Amino acid sequence: MRVKINFLLTEIVHCFHLNFLLELSAYLSESRFLRICTGAILKMIFVLILLYAIICVDSKLLAQDSNELNRPNRSKDSIVVSSDSSLPSEINSSKTESEILQTIDTNKSVEHLENLTELIIQQSDRQFDFKSIPLGMFSDHKFILTNPFQDELHISGVSSSCACTSVFLPDGKDTIQTYDKAAVVARLRSVDNTVGQKNATITVFIDKPLTAEIQLNTYGQIRPDISFKPTELRFETINSGMDKTRNLTVNYQGRNKGWRIVDIKSSNNNIVPVIESTQIYMNQTIVNIKTTVKSGMPDGEFTERIELITNETKSQRELPIVVSGRVGITISVAPEIVFFGYLKSGETSPVKSVLLKGTKPFKIKNFSCGDPAVQLVTEINTNSPAKQIHVLSLRYNNPENGESKPINEKIEATVKIETDLNDLTPTFKTLVVNL
Repeated sequence: MRVKINFLLTEIVHCFHLNFLLELSAYLSESRFLRICTGAILKMIFVLILLYAIICVDSKLLAQDSNELNRPNRSKDSIVVSSDSSLPSEINSSKTESEILQTIDTNKSVEHLENLTELIIQQSDRQFDFKSIPLGMFSDHKFILTNPFQDELHISGVSSSCACTSVFLPDGKDTIQTYDKAAVVARLRSVDNTVGQKNATITVFIDKPLTAEIQLNTYGQIRPDISFKPTELRFETINSGMDKTRNLTVNYQGRNKGWRIVDIKSSNNNIVPVIESTQIYMNQTIVNIKTTVKSGMPDGEFTERIELITNETKSQRELPIVVSGRVGITISVAPEIVFFGYLKSGETSPVKSVLLKGTKPFKIKNFSCGDPAVQLVTEINTNSPAKQIHVLSLRYNNPENGESKPINEKIEATVKIETDLNDLTPTFKTLVVNL
């Protein structure tokens, strides 16, 4: 093909020279016949050049299509491992999670890693069915991610394929420390009063310590014939050891005149919902429900769900509603596990930070840990004013040991922080691996 094209170009060049001679002759002789021939030859040259350009473009497109066909396909959960990633050695997808974690702890070099997202979130936990929610309401679900690596795991972004389902990171937490957990929240809500079945694919983008994409799926149905008042059972601060009750009204305005709520299920034994009354009218059914948070609810924030079971078909018979609140005065700790890394005998870890956040200002009175190698870098000043947020800096001094310790031995400890808030003592764990 290329030989023919080269020959064609040679002929075009010859024609161009011939055309020049013809034009010169026509100019000198002022012959009308030669001028007509010259114009025809020029048009022919233009057509040949255009044909050659088309052939070149087609050949390039065919080459690109061939490359695409020969390129190996990637699955939805495929992983692209960065060339500078310091992750474990090759992992066979047939290995168990404990075997994989053991391979990760050995900190060997890595060239190829498959099914790595199974360590971050298992396949069975990547789908969630919101069931049915009334128009104008929203419902949340937390997908929990775990970092099994010795390096920080960073979420570079999240996205949703449907405007009906938004996705966000609580408190903007996009970095997960070693062995710590974090949530990706999916929220199903009605947009522009749209109703019906709503499915969404959520993508979580990870860029450290490797490049990966994790896909999560949500399903749900938005119903215009049911409404809740209030739309969420939110309990503000509940005193420790006390019961607290809120009422919920369910209004059904559908075609089924025999519509009823036949049962209620709770995700927490300390949340007890009870049907108080059912009122039946010509075009609607009103059900009053009393929900009580019992005195046995542990201190801290809680987010639970109750499900109203109706006598409808299977796809529509469950109506979930969120129950949330806070019991007592609480202090949260992040991260819950402080990983100091892999240390040799006599080696000191980098400084790690811990964030303590209270529901009201507090003071730190004392710091204690069962492992003396865990040292507090931050100075505790009991005379300083109470603050709602405290940041503590810690490090680990791995002691010299005459006897050899097992390689990859995990050393765990519990840290207790004594405060001035009703003797509240928040705790967290520390972890170091001996080399």
